[in-house]
Amino acid sequence: MKKSFALSFIAIVPMMGAANAADGMPELEGHWKSLACELRPQQGQKGVEAWYLQRDIVVKGNTIDARFKNFADPSCTVPLYDLHFVGTVKVNGDSKVAPGAKSADIVVDKLVELTPKVEGFAGFLNSAGKGSCGADLFKVGSTQNVRETGCKPIGLPPNAVTTEFETLVVHNDGLFFGARPLDGSMLLKPENRPTALQVPLFKVE
Repeated sequence: MKKSFALSFIAIVPMMGAANAADGMPELEGHWKSLACELRPQQGQKGVEAWYLQRDIVVKGNTIDARFKNFADPSCTVPLYDLHFVGTVKVNGDSKVAPGAKSADIVVDKLVELTPKVEGFAGFLNSAGKGSCGADLFKVGSTQNVRETGCKPIGLPPNAVTTEFETLVVHNDGLFFGARPLDGSMLLKPENRPTALQVPLFKVE
């Protein structure tokens, strides 16, 4: 089982004071979803591998509530696991990446839930034993918050606070996040902040 989730939450970054996202980027508020199956690069055991997902994100005030459904196939018909995280958005200021773009930090500091959809991924999460990834062993379809316990199989320490250094743009009811590096690495350092954009999410509310 490849450790795709681990790539997003392996660095611990001190949490900074976060202004209300609506103050620096009011257009960010709302409910945003993928229109289709999306493809991202990720680091895997054999190098760069494909990561298929659908995103569902709500931003209210300075809070981001994100749900990622992760799949094994490019049509997003074979589910692997669901990821749900809640955190804080800090809008830092203007970016030169595109008109209206902002640099922003997304701090995952409130909740990280996992729901395995297949036995293989449940077994992967359980590989370190009970209490090392959630309070109980995972079963297919069961959801656990692993932020307090951490999750050893994905490299998440207990009570971790993680930050991704983002570039955000809202244009014509589309929300663009920064593009992920082609080598599958993550945005865990300020110098990795994106200088290009992903396909957009679209506003549904």
